[in-house]
Amino acid sequence: LVALRLDAEQKAERTAKIRAEKEAEFARKMGFSRVFNALANSKKPLVGHALMFDLLFAFSHFQGRLPESYSKYKELVQNHFPVIFDTQLLAKKEPFKFLPSAGTDAKREHR
Repeated sequence: LVALRLDAEQKAERTAKIRAEKEAEFARKMGFSRVFNALANSKKPLVGHALMFDLLFAFSHFQGRLPESYSKYKELVQNHFPVIFDTQLLAKKEPFKFLPSAGTDAKREHR
């Protein structure tokens, strides 16, 4: 415990310094949540690879507790990001699916 004897000017300076430090700490802690909110507010398409886990992490850290049911989680995600493209899912579905057979690769090498 430290007791300081400060005059009015020193007290005002100390208070201003403490407030500035707290505001800087708050801004640092807010960090990526501002990016998350900007993405959600833009309503632009969200593109990523294996987004399900990234969205679970982001919502749990920047929006609070996750809903108890998948249907409520899905509604929450759709309200924030109406258009989502998951490249992992797209790569596994037609017309983007391309899985050459081993025989096809072997034939190309011998040509």
